[in-house]
Amino acid sequence: MKRAFILGTDLIIPVLIVCWFELGWWRDLYGFTGRHPESALRYFQAFICVGSALFGGLFALVSIAISFAQSSDESSLSGSVYRNFYGTSTTLLLKYAALIVVIIVSPTFYYFMWRENISRATRSIGGFFLKAFSFFCSCHLSNGLAKRPAVIRGAKLDFTKLGLLLRDTRLS
Repeated sequence: MKRAFILGTDLIIPVLIVCWFELGWWRDLYGFTGRHPESALRYFQAFICVGSALFGGLFALVSIAISFAQSSDESSLSGSVYRNFYGTSTTLLLKYAALIVVIIVSPTFYYFMWRENISRATRSIGGFFLKAFSFFCSCHLSNGLAKRPAVIRGAKLDFTKLGLLLRDTRLS
């Protein structure tokens, strides 16, 4: 049941990503509408939509492939990707948080690609690769950091010693 729910969510999210970029409400959030004419905005929005559709397709394909895979070996790269997509509630939270951050930041990737003198397809694919790379790196790093124990975990602070220390250092 859990795996089917996660797979369903992972199949709905790419549709929402493409709809978000297709509707164009995000352009006002970044201030693109005030700086550029309408034809440039439509051109910019078109290659962002193509790159986002590619990213959504990759996200859905990886989720489907991992859903039907049976291996979750802890030491392999495939086991790490499996834990990122179908792990505990913490890893799922980190996956969706990384996805939201990448979606929020991704128009800047495409803006940098827009400034280069390259074709529209190269801009879309370049933005897609930057988005995919940053998503998978942020998932991997956040899950790696989540597995590390906290530095102060289990430590008890003795405030009586701290009070004595503060009393001794007061100016008279």
